[in-house]
Amino acid sequence: KDSYISVLENKIKEMDSKFEMILNVQSAKIEKLEKENEEVVKNLKVFERKLENDENTITDKTLEGFKCSKCDFKSNSEHGLKVHTTRKHTNLENEKYPKMCELCEKKFGNYVEMKRHMKTHSYKEAKFKCEDCEFVGEKFETMEVHLGKFHTDSFECGLCERSFGNIEILETHLNTCEIYRCRKCYHKETNISNIKAHAEKKHPGLQATLIFHLKMKRNDKNEVSSTEHWHTNL
Repeated sequence: KDSYISVLENKIKEMDSKFEMILNVQSAKIEKLEKENEEVVKNLKVFERKLENDENTITDKTLEGFKCSKCDFKSNSEHGLKVHTTRKHTNLENEKYPKMCELCEKKFGNYVEMKRHMKTHSYKEAKFKCEDCEFVGEKFETMEVHLGKFHTDSFECGLCERSFGNIEILETHLNTCEIYRCRKCYHKETNISNIKAHAEKKHPGLQATLIFHLKMKRNDKNEVSSTEHWHTNL
């Protein structure tokens, strides 16, 4: 009987020892998890403060816009400001060609091609969506007119590229402005005779040259009308 009691006591002590060991291991795990949780909470608070600061910064930047340091132009986006600076404050005409576009790295052989290409960075083809406002146009020339009216400081006609003193004079001019554009090289003239002479002189190897007649639509002062003409090069 005494032997049985002794064995039972030893078993109880062994079980107590194992239970204490398990309890210590679990306590250590709980303590570790509590420390990790404290670290997570601490990092979360830091992140929340940073996010709040970033939101304030973004709001301030959005309100003030991205302003050109060389003129009064403002853009809603950093990309729009970069496009403006490259287009308006870089003398592309005197650059050496062929030259690579600084915004997308496409290469162009001459100034005319580069100038036309640079304008495409000011909108997205959707139809065409302006990068600086919500305006959407049906064609490339419509976007050129829109940019000249609302997103340049020189009030430039998007058709003939003349500049005017204010938007009222520009809009009056656009009511009567008509140009003819060569499809082959994008050369522009203000009358049909000159563009035909251009086609015959510059593109003699072609049997015919496609010419676009461009002017503002009569029922929509923001949209350009385009009519196609084929000129036979004799």
